[in-house]
Amino acid sequence: MCVLKGEEKINARTLTVKCMLDSKRFSEKPTPDETKSIQFRMKTSDVEIELQELATKLSQGCTFKPALLNGSKSKDWIQQQLFALDFDGDTTIDEQLNRCKELNIFPAFGYTSFSHTDSIHKFRLVFCNNEVVNDPLVRCKLQYTLINVFDKSDMVTFDATRLFYGGRTLICNDYNLFDGNKIIEDYYRSDYDVKVFQAASAIRPDSDEYRYIESVERKGVCNNNSRYSITYLIPLFSTDTPGNNNIAAFQNRDSEYLKKVFNLPAVTVTNNSEYMDLILKYDLAKILEINDPSSFKCLFHDDNNPSAQIYQCLFRSHATGNRMNPTICSDNIRPPSPTHSTGGRPTPGEARHLKIQNITNIALRQ
Repeated sequence: MCVLKGEEKINARTLTVKCMLDSKRFSEKPTPDETKSIQFRMKTSDVEIELQELATKLSQGCTFKPALLNGSKSKDWIQQQLFALDFDGDTTIDEQLNRCKELNIFPAFGYTSFSHTDSIHKFRLVFCNNEVVNDPLVRCKLQYTLINVFDKSDMVTFDATRLFYGGRTLICNDYNLFDGNKIIEDYYRSDYDVKVFQAASAIRPDSDEYRYIESVERKGVCNNNSRYSITYLIPLFSTDTPGNNNIAAFQNRDSEYLKKVFNLPAVTVTNNSEYMDLILKYDLAKILEINDPSSFKCLFHDDNNPSAQIYQCLFRSHATGNRMNPTICSDNIRPPSPTHSTGGRPTPGEARHLKIQNITNIALRQ
């Protein structure tokens, strides 16, 4: 909702906000090399600036990040009052401004991007909350709610460190404020929780405040054709044991410790697809307590240079070939037993089931 004063929306053109702003102006979209330079400068480019001046600079080609950061990663997030949405050709300016009226959620200002044309509208809307947001969970709930109620906006703006290029022309500049708590109250949905809590946890990785447990119901048909329905909890990350003990437990194949920490209930899946659906729900980087899952030192050999990475749910070391997935935390997850339809050597699909069966009771597949 807009903040109202009597019957009028509050105009906040002189309100000062904190964000990250690169002062270099561009007349066209920056190249990848130019973007690298922008990102480097932005690590120390925090400013306190009036909304009207910020709008002018962005329409003149300057680049900004809506959040105030102390670095370039999610964990460097400090606070945020501005929330931006990106529209990349799937809608029009008028359509989205009408959508603002329907929702009674009005932007502070907006501007066209470098690639905007009369026939293909590309633009950004920048919203300003009526107060500074210091709680990562509130930040993530508000940004994700805005993305979903303005459903033609780009999902990438959910990133707390998202960079927005400048543009050419202001398309609205009423400098309105809104009540973010009211927007969350009116429009936030419980099915947003998984992504929202995961994002908040990435901002505060050392906090147990943003732990989330999802209740899942699985239905299917057992081998004897009887139907089953199992409801169980999936801990997306554990907070039961503090410190850096998880990696040591994996290295030492301490299955009892892992079972205690992650506390997985007994679950039976009936096919490989269900099994993959299950393990993809786990954040392996969080389980292994790794800050940068794209590149880190291997856990299982003396690694002088980062040679390991996490792709989806899988850990892989390029140096040793070691692989791991989070279902090794417990022998309570039972993949389907292989059935040798050929009467001898298993088919490729059955072989996958055999491999899964063999790793569920140990702490590492090598």
